[in-house]
Amino acid sequence: MAFAELNKKMALLDDSLSLKIISIEESLACLTTVKQFDTGMTLFYLPVEPLNTLLADKARKETAELLLSVCAYLYQIGGVPYHEEDSSYLYYIYDNVTEWSSEPEYFEELGQQEVYLNEILQSRKKGLKLLERLKNPVNLKTLKKRQEQFIPKTSAEITLHRIAQRVCKMMNDYPNRSIMDSIYGDQFCKGNDGENIIMADQYISFMWSNSDHLYDQIIECVNAELNEFDSIDEPLSVQFFDLQQDQPVHDLSFEKEFFDLLNEISDNLNDFHNEKYNTTS
Repeated sequence: MAFAELNKKMALLDDSLSLKIISIEESLACLTTVKQFDTGMTLFYLPVEPLNTLLADKARKETAELLLSVCAYLYQIGGVPYHEEDSSYLYYIYDNVTEWSSEPEYFEELGQQEVYLNEILQSRKKGLKLLERLKNPVNLKTLKKRQEQFIPKTSAEITLHRIAQRVCKMMNDYPNRSIMDSIYGDQFCKGNDGENIIMADQYISFMWSNSDHLYDQIIECVNAELNEFDSIDEPLSVQFFDLQQDQPVHDLSFEKEFFDLLNEISDNLNDFHNEKYNTTS
């Protein structure tokens, strides 16, 4: 009764907060206030094929390296999963699509299966090579230097330069901060009926391409699975009242900047992809 009454009074003060009684790991249960960041039920899938294409173009070495450094930040610090790591959700999805593509009856047209299987083989092979470059700490350490020395020439490069500046500022303002630091798990969002939830690594990830033959099958598979869930594990700001608290502390400025950045980087990667088809000789 006291908890219900407190919930009503708090809602009058700030309806964006929810009140919960939570116990994490071995700690005693305590009162907490929770503010949730709304991701808009969006799939934040970043295609890396445009980056791979740039890296193969010697004439655009500086552009490719700056984009690589930006993506290295997202992978090494930001916590964005990579689709070719077997611990990632999209690795499982790509495996499913690969298995289906191995069945002849899955295809209606002669020769279509060979095209799909070859595309899968090449994308996974190239994806693994690119992963090693994203893991390389040098590409993160040189981000600021590459950003300062970069001279953009195209519209996509101007946007990339602005993104790199934003990333440098985020690294300064939120050193070593990962978006996964704001993910607390299902103790905050699982319903009383015990239904599963959409986890963060299911809607945030690198992927190979959003324009190849596999993309429609990948998204169809993802949507079929995620549509079965009723809730989503979104970033949270949580204040625990196991000790006396001087004031409310609920700052989601990092989360807002991070997801804005994901949207802009996704658009920028698509711009680089479109450049390949819109260049005039």
